[in-house]
Amino acid sequence: MDLNEKILQRLDELITTGRGLISEEGGASITPWEAWRASAQTLVAQVAGERSQYYTQFAERATRPDRRGRQPYSPRTAVAILEAVRDDFAKGWLRDLRELAAAEVFTDFLDMAEHLDSERFHAPAASVAGAVLEDSLRRVHLKRIGEWKGESSISKLNDSLRRADLYGQAVWRQIQVWGDIRNDADHGHFEKVDAAAVKQMISGIRDFLAKHEG
Repeated sequence: MDLNEKILQRLDELITTGRGLISEEGGASITPWEAWRASAQTLVAQVAGERSQYYTQFAERATRPDRRGRQPYSPRTAVAILEAVRDDFAKGWLRDLRELAAAEVFTDFLDMAEHLDSERFHAPAASVAGAVLEDSLRRVHLKRIGEWKGESSISKLNDSLRRADLYGQAVWRQIQVWGDIRNDADHGHFEKVDAAAVKQMISGIRDFLAKHEG
């Protein structure tokens, strides 16, 4: 069972449990409901993102009202939202949206790296670009192979992706070089961080994202 199947299974479990907690009047017992809400809300955040309408609406409907009674609390609506999350995730819509959001974040950080590099802060630029690369490799690994287990690094992820034949030896070798530049920057070996190499690294990572994150 891959990660997506596990997520769908967990969503199904929570939907079934949530339905069982709702009374005929539409209410729910406080303690069991709060335990369920905590688990379900965490999963919605992981699947759809905390900035999504799914998360916002679920949090509003699943949270019991305060003393003023102004919270739009509705257990039935909360479960219905979870069902919608499950349906859209199964169809691939949520994964596509999360990947688009991640691509926007990566672009922002690479823009930051370019600015740092243009201001001659080459080591910080390499460090930021390297962080984007490692996160991208982790995401490609999740999508193509499965969730990475244990401590990760550019080198480890790159080796795993190469063994899976997701790209050729030339790409693997270039990523190893970028990883070395990032390591030199992170460990204070600034004399080894070449300005031209950092500029090429940022441009190369942009190309890698376009080809493998698109």
